[in-house]
Amino acid sequence: MGASHVVGVDSSDEMLKGAANNCKNIQNATFLKGDAYQSSLPANDIDIVLERALIHHLNDLDACFKEAYRIIKDGGVLTRSG
Repeated sequence: MGASHVVGVDSSDEMLKGAANNCKNIQNATFLKGDAYQSSLPANDIDIVLERALIHHLNDLDACFKEAYRIIKDGGVLTRSG
């Protein structure tokens, strides 16, 4: 998608460890602990939010989308997959 930097967020230490290992040769990727309700990312900072294989695990979709729109820059994109 042309991103200059990718930030992966997950609440699972194991998933973060696996993602970091799978992307160890990718210089522009970082991984942070957080969740769909509280990502720990700054407001209005992200161009694209991709929520992959996520929403079927959540109880509060409104809170998830509120957090996504909090971190997206004006004119940014929210997309879901799986």
